[in-house]
Amino acid sequence: MNNFKVCLPIFLLGACTSSPEPVLPGASLTPHVSALQQNVACGDDVAFYGATSPDLRYLYTWDAGSHLTHATGTYAAGGANDEVSYDWNGDNLVHMLETRAYGDARYELTETYSGDNLATYAWTSQSADYSDGWTYAYSDYQGPWQPARETVTETGGTPFGYALAYDSYGRLTTATPDSGDPTTYTYDDAALTITADTGNGAWTDVVTYDSAGRELTDVWGGSDPSAIAGDYTYAWNGDNLTSETYRSGTTDAPHALSTIEVDTLRYDCAMARVGGTGHTARIHRAR
Repeated sequence: MNNFKVCLPIFLLGACTSSPEPVLPGASLTPHVSALQQNVACGDDVAFYGATSPDLRYLYTWDAGSHLTHATGTYAAGGANDEVSYDWNGDNLVHMLETRAYGDARYELTETYSGDNLATYAWTSQSADYSDGWTYAYSDYQGPWQPARETVTETGGTPFGYALAYDSYGRLTTATPDSGDPTTYTYDDAALTITADTGNGAWTDVVTYDSAGRELTDVWGGSDPSAIAGDYTYAWNGDNLTSETYRSGTTDAPHALSTIEVDTLRYDCAMARVGGTGHTARIHRAR
């Protein structure tokens, strides 16, 4: 598992007993990427908007350290392939470039580090009629993967910042902006949920895990009129991630969810590897 999520478990000693380390990881600081701990898959079949057969089929290439280094996607409709390259420094992803994604979009992710700590994270997306980019800078580290300051800049916009705070396990608990409502992160290690809340329900996100730490669902929305609801659902067979389903509302119907994409992971192709956990960076374009 790569270092996109803060997780620094320790033991708290009591008078007679010790508290177990938490099951849940810390909330991610990288809004477009998450890391799922899973066995090495050899490919991914992608169906868009409720299609019953794949619109796009990927084959994966891994290095000796179980890092995903390349994905080649072949479209059922033909034409040039979708090519995705990944570059790593140890277990830290430093660059991802995807060309000819669905709709001929281009996505690029660049990360820099200060030692093992994430220093900057830049995300850009571009298509024929759309272009956007965001840069996230992290500073004032209080411990490994615990920056006290995050500065966010949209391309052409004015930077704005957050003060970040953590619990005793190193998990993010609050992100307080320079102006506006803070976001609070609540960890329920019994119910196995992480809840993010901004503005007392105006914007919410709830991630659910199983007892083995596998992510099951990620559901977001809120009472704010501009909050568009959506969710990810993950299906597992042991430690094999078998499918990922993404649903979303629209601007006109923000709470009416429809299926946007279904990914079905493959473990039966020629380059399949037996066992081993893959270091992957799964791109969440909805975030």
